[in-house]
Amino acid sequence: MPSHQVNKLNDGNYNIFIKKKDFFYFTNSDDATKNKFMTGNIVAKQLSHDNQHLVLHKNQYISKLDQIIKDFEYLSLKGVSTGQQFSDLKKQFEKQVHETEKELSVLDEKISRLNKIISAIDGLSSDDLRKVETSEAILSDLKIDKSTKRGDLNKTIEEVKFERQVLNEQFHDIVEKYKTYQGVKENVRDRENDTIKNKEVKR
Repeated sequence: MPSHQVNKLNDGNYNIFIKKKDFFYFTNSDDATKNKFMTGNIVAKQLSHDNQHLVLHKNQYISKLDQIIKDFEYLSLKGVSTGQQFSDLKKQFEKQVHETEKELSVLDEKISRLNKIISAIDGLSSDDLRKVETSEAILSDLKIDKSTKRGDLNKTIEEVKFERQVLNEQFHDIVEKYKTYQGVKENVRDRENDTIKNKEVKR
């Protein structure tokens, strides 16, 4: 693992930063035929499985919204608060807000589905035959293997919940930054208009 992707913590643990589309080449000193390439996504899942730690996903929508805010700030520094460029950026931001809200709904659906699967897995061990049959039917409809481990499901749902929590918190933070920026911009525009009016009155 490249050193720039590994951060050693004070408690002796490590944070490892991996992109899903990264490629890693693993070698086996005892058997070269077992050397292989693995994607970042697979490596992250394997490390999580081996160490029983959560995989924390950085949602792409946060990066997109954050970049738009930076673009707004850049235009502000350049004194640009109107025009086509500003208008296009505003539309882009509003579109990303809508897409992020949809992503939050998708994560909610994932959590609901995982809870349903966990409930069905638990139902397989019931003494009530009808409950067992119902649980088997649910798992069949969801295309989930009956041998799926509850511990794996618990870990997955915790990862999704954490991803949703972080996305939601950062989403609202970015939206508030945008509102603050808009408020400052409008105040500046109002002051500029008042200055123009005062000049016209003096004439």
